[in-house]
Amino acid sequence: MREEGVALSERYKLRVWERAAGNSDNLFINHYHDAGTLVFGDVIHFSHGHMQAAFDASEDDAVEVDVTQLALDEEYEYIHSLLYWMVKGQHVFVVQSQSLRANALEGYFCWLLGIKSGVVAPLAEAGSQLILAHKFDRAVVGGDIDDIEEIIIGGVPAMSAPVVEGVENSAVREVVQEDEVRAGAADDRNTVDKVLLALLGSRERVEEKLRQVPEDVELSVKVHLGLRSKKRRVEKRGLREFEVGLRNLDDAEIAVKGKDGALSADGRIRLQHPAQVACAGSLLDAEDVLRAMREAYQVFIDNGKIQP
Repeated sequence: MREEGVALSERYKLRVWERAAGNSDNLFINHYHDAGTLVFGDVIHFSHGHMQAAFDASEDDAVEVDVTQLALDEEYEYIHSLLYWMVKGQHVFVVQSQSLRANALEGYFCWLLGIKSGVVAPLAEAGSQLILAHKFDRAVVGGDIDDIEEIIIGGVPAMSAPVVEGVENSAVREVVQEDEVRAGAADDRNTVDKVLLALLGSRERVEEKLRQVPEDVELSVKVHLGLRSKKRRVEKRGLREFEVGLRNLDDAEIAVKGKDGALSADGRIRLQHPAQVACAGSLLDAEDVLRAMREAYQVFIDNGKIQP
């Protein structure tokens, strides 16, 4: 695809996706490499004209320090975050950062391949999505995804009814969605409120639940998703909807109970590979990131966790 005679690959500004009005939230692929059997690249997140907060650390015995904002020269922009990705076959590998997760990559690819270039025409249609379905680790689940007895979203979940909306009716009927409300240490009450509204169905029922919570405690919600029927196997399609729907939750928010009845210990139920990557200052070395991703791919192949 060319714009005014210039290919997207030839000018980075043509690859900038303005996620929010006013140029305040932007993503673009900066570095990419097509090796024939795989494609590797990054995604940079920046805001035009953003200034970095800093404090003066020059006085060791100061009672307090001066806080200011540092502005760059006009030709530079501060980078909020940087994500690395690799596509090989049907598999996508991602090195996420604190503020750039896989859902940002989904949105960017949807814009780039659909709206911007038209390479994948259906993605240009209103409401279209490109979804990267995270893979559950069979070693944690205790088998295939249909061997999961229960999925538990703990603390304050980003889980609500839309996760199961796309499932066929025959599968939806097999899904048990239970809400457990307790008093105790928790996170953001507004998030809990939204989850309760999705689960309980009306503002009146939410208010009734909230009135039962003492004033000096926070509210926590834990959602249990399990299978009621033991007479026949549930369609894999229904369970894979959960695998997709839970893809953007932090690992620490999720636990699963496998067919052996054991709960995953630390929430790390998705396929992931720990790797040491060389750094240049505080930035990851791109070439070494690619090496680590190739290594992860081979490890998953050798362990039988993915197919080439």
